[in-house]
Amino acid sequence: MRSVVIIGRKSIERMLGLLCIIAATLIFGMSVKAAGPEEVAYVYLDEDVVGTSGVQNIVVGFQKEEMVIGGARLFYQTESGTEGIVEAAQILNNTVLFQKEGMEEIGTYQITGIAYLDGAGAEQMILFAEKGITASFQVVQDEALFVPESGAQVETYSMNEEKQMVQAGAETAEAAISETLGEAGVTEAAARNARSGERREVIVAIGAGHDANHPGASANGLREEVLTLKVARYCQQELSQYRGVRVVMIRESESCPYNSTSSYCLNQRVKDAKNAGADLYVDLHFNSGGGTGAEIYYPNKNYRPDLSEEGLSVSNKILEQLSALGLTNRGAKIKDSTLAGPSGQYPDGSKADYFTTNVLAKELGLTGIIVEHAFLDHGYDAAKLQDENFLRQLGIADATGIAQKYGLVKGNETKQGLNLKAHVQELGWQSTVGDGELCGTTGRALGLEALQMSIAGMEGVGIEYSAHVRDIGWQGTVRDGETAGTTGRNLQIEALKIKLTGSNATKYNIYYRGHASNIGWLDWAKDGQAAGTQGYAYQLEAVEVRIVPAGSAAPGATNRPFLDKTQEQPAVTLSYQAHVSEIGWQNAVGSGVTAGTVGRALPIEALKVNLSGISGIQYRAHVSEIGWQSNVTNGKMSGTTGRALPMEALEMKLTGNAAAKYDIYYRTHCRDFGWLAWTKNGGKSGSAGYAKSIEAVEIQLIPKGQAGPSTSGTAFKER
Repeated sequence: MRSVVIIGRKSIERMLGLLCIIAATLIFGMSVKAAGPEEVAYVYLDEDVVGTSGVQNIVVGFQKEEMVIGGARLFYQTESGTEGIVEAAQILNNTVLFQKEGMEEIGTYQITGIAYLDGAGAEQMILFAEKGITASFQVVQDEALFVPESGAQVETYSMNEEKQMVQAGAETAEAAISETLGEAGVTEAAARNARSGERREVIVAIGAGHDANHPGASANGLREEVLTLKVARYCQQELSQYRGVRVVMIRESESCPYNSTSSYCLNQRVKDAKNAGADLYVDLHFNSGGGTGAEIYYPNKNYRPDLSEEGLSVSNKILEQLSALGLTNRGAKIKDSTLAGPSGQYPDGSKADYFTTNVLAKELGLTGIIVEHAFLDHGYDAAKLQDENFLRQLGIADATGIAQKYGLVKGNETKQGLNLKAHVQELGWQSTVGDGELCGTTGRALGLEALQMSIAGMEGVGIEYSAHVRDIGWQGTVRDGETAGTTGRNLQIEALKIKLTGSNATKYNIYYRGHASNIGWLDWAKDGQAAGTQGYAYQLEAVEVRIVPAGSAAPGATNRPFLDKTQEQPAVTLSYQAHVSEIGWQNAVGSGVTAGTVGRALPIEALKVNLSGISGIQYRAHVSEIGWQSNVTNGKMSGTTGRALPMEALEMKLTGNAAAKYDIYYRTHCRDFGWLAWTKNGGKSGSAGYAKSIEAVEIQLIPKGQAGPSTSGTAFKER
């Protein structure tokens, strides 16, 4: 009977250098399935979560004990589709140790196969998907890793003769691991190369339930998606005052974070919490359908009992705070899935939870709870929810319960005057800085992802601000310590606006400037102006903010605080392309250049005219045996191809904005006529009734008010 050591993610303590081999016949806590008896016996991953600069130890064991392995390579694929190879770090008999160092990106890494040299020197390839093997792990930012201070709690399980999971006899982590390593044949020296990261903070992801695309309950003039966002913001504000915690907001506006109308949104919220390294995902909601008071759903004891225990503990802490506000305590609850068969089961075959938040969070290795604060359709509850201050108290109650669960203590980073705090790409939340101090980084190509600002000790003065975020654009205005931007989504701030508020705001000016990628420091903006860039995809990497008495000189130049590509006038260009008999399509030429041929008696059969940087052109051709065709617009073909029908005349004009700013001149070179005179703006050029083909054409785009070619003479002949 083979023993298997199962170590919960929350209970590992500095297991530096210790590997446990997870037998393929036991699926307990991670995705590993048995291959056929002919090749792979097991696949083991040392960590279910690894930091970006960490090391993942992967052990592959083969069935045949006397097997000779001359070398081996492991194949993996990241969540974005990037593929990679890891060379064997050590081979011991029929067991191979791989060490994947340095992770390319965050997200899920899937182990896809192994190639090895057999005793004859031939390379053998095994694709895990073909063998039914699934092995994967998560990568998060280094600061998202966590190793508790308490000792490791390790449980040892094995399969008995009745194919049931039972607890085995190993009493300590060392004994259990030593027993398993002995069976696997992996030396302790190789195992000690494993590495695990530490984190000095708890990460809490707050999900404001529902959104504009997925509306929740509504009653008594109250809408669930609006209330959850308010409570989430208040919870974030309160929880951010504690030391040793990082708060990740999963939804920061009323709109859907993913612009989705399907269940994708709900699943992705939990995945985003996981990718942010969250220990706890708190899904905030309000109830309806009869009843009063608050209740919380936490995960059942199946599959990951450690997460169930943690969920119950934090749920009770929050409920204590909510009941203190006068809400009925309906209790911490579990709800099992009502689905039959595998759809309602966890990977170990046990009964799954009912709610997606509980299920997916558990499968991803974090605790997910659903807080139902009160009933929108109950008079007593609804009356309280009409009060904005009560909503703030709900957010504080949630945060206080979480803080009590994790033993958090409020810090004191507040500075007199301006307080500015940045969430930086790959680094997370930075320490608070004050007036005139650098917020963010320079020279490291790390973008700002979120900002929090507040004013302390200045009576009658507050602050409001908004951020322009990559792939989102300008967000709504936030105030006094609220978060502008996003966290956990790898979306950088590109510009911001800041303004003082309050009865004494007019006594001061607020200046601010941004350090943008590819540019450096821009000039200073003031009192609500935009600072940064828009339309260039240049991230802000740092900001400086200064408050000065009203009318004081600016800290520096103010000429160029904001660059907006959408306001730049694009270059207006004209190009055209002729399809010539016996030649086909020629290369496009620019304004005033000849398209077609002269002196070769080769007719033009079709023409395309393209105007870029401004809209508004239409043209048509008079074609042999057809006559005048209908007008076509920018870049489309006029004439024919493959029918040997020459163009005999041409007419074109500008429309809309182009017509207001430009004139278009053109002339044609016709068989037996040569170059005809220039015409413009809808005049006809060429001939009709003479059977004289156009052989060349020239077109010019001239700004209004500027002289163009002379239009005297005959441009069009007709009979």
